Amino acid sequence: MTCRLEPRAVGGRGRPVRPRLPTGALLGLLTIGTFAVGADSFVLAGMLSPIASDLSVSVAAAGQLTTAFAVTYAVAAPALAVLLGNGDRRFVLAAGGALFALGAALQASSTSMPFMLVAQVLAGAGAALYVSNATATAGALVPEARRGRALAMVYGGFTVATLAGGPLGLVAAQAVGWRGVLGVVAAFGVAAALGTLALPAVHLPKATMARRVGVLGRRAVLVTLLVTMLAQAAVMGAQVYLPTILTPAAGPLLPVLLAATGGGIVVGTWASGRLVDRTGPDPIRYAAFAGLTLVLGAAIPVVLGHVGWLFVVMPVFGLFAGMVLVPQQHRLVAAAPDSPAVALGWGSSAIYLGAAVGSVAGGAVLAGAGPVWLGPLAAGLVVLALLATRLEPRTPRDPAFVGRTPPFPDNRPRTARSSR
Repeated sequence: MTCRLEPRAVGGRGRPVRPRLPTGALLGLLTIGTFAVGADSFVLAGMLSPIASDLSVSVAAAGQLTTAFAVTYAVAAPALAVLLGNGDRRFVLAAGGALFALGAALQASSTSMPFMLVAQVLAGAGAALYVSNATATAGALVPEARRGRALAMVYGGFTVATLAGGPLGLVAAQAVGWRGVLGVVAAFGVAAALGTLALPAVHLPKATMARRVGVLGRRAVLVTLLVTMLAQAAVMGAQVYLPTILTPAAGPLLPVLLAATGGGIVVGTWASGRLVDRTGPDPIRYAAFAGLTLVLGAAIPVVLGHVGWLFVVMPVFGLFAGMVLVPQQHRLVAAAPDSPAVALGWGSSAIYLGAAVGSVAGGAVLAGAGPVWLGPLAAGLVVLALLATRLEPRTPRDPAFVGRTPPFPDNRPRTARSSR
């Protein structure tokens, strides 16, 4: 079975290439890869206590493994994109998946915190190669009208990892240990690397470092990245330490509670992709910010010791958390219509930089003030993200303002003649 490939995916001589699989299946392959990358962080979040015990460090210190991964990603993504900018996206994605799998495998064999940190750096570098290219490739495979749904599907890998990661880390670690769980994560990385070879040849315009910095210097892009970073810091500042702070109340029901939270994230991401295509990004993200502020700042601190109410509040937290990233990525494409792949690359860096900030801030609050203050900390970061949106330029001609995303600049069939 074949399907018509959008003309942005082209072969080496500039001619459109017929895909080996339907577009939906191709996006599914990319989603497997983002699942593997997301699983690394969320599985670790579910296993911080046994990892900390095995490596002889505190839970807050073990939480900084997420920071090492995130900082590496944020730094490596733009640099690697420049070095490999001319490459066929298939092989760049395969290399990223393989490097990520190597890092995960080394984590599984770690015997000390320093070795574990080095392995996280390798995994973060592989993730940097994979995620930004996966999102850019997804944007190149679908028409404008379906871009929000395509981004939601690819980022849905993260949400599925959120759903499965925490419970898997808690339950599977009891059966095979945390090292065995990380071995499964490495296997998913291998699957992601091999799966990308089924993609058609996709060549995106190369961006030099000067061009990337130029895109970063645009006010609309820079402010959107700031909002993304603050929002992700809020979500991760709470989410990384959820298993630790919920265990006293949830007890043996903790895996079910984390699964319910992840289910809310899945629904939120799925719904936001469709709603953004209809209404534009702003109404969706404002609703998400308002909901997160109320849930994190008021609801979670009040119900923290009551397991029944936690099963009501935590899925709502997941719902609003899942509504954040798709609108932000949509705005990035609108803010840099001539360089969407570059903007999305910076967006991925902002996501992981936010994760690093949230992990550090959450670890400091957990160690110093106690778990009850994690929610208010995260709510404060959401408020900062909401205030930062006021810095975004808004004009009637702004595509993000009116809820329309312009097509990728190379959204035309490339022929051998036109590529000369």
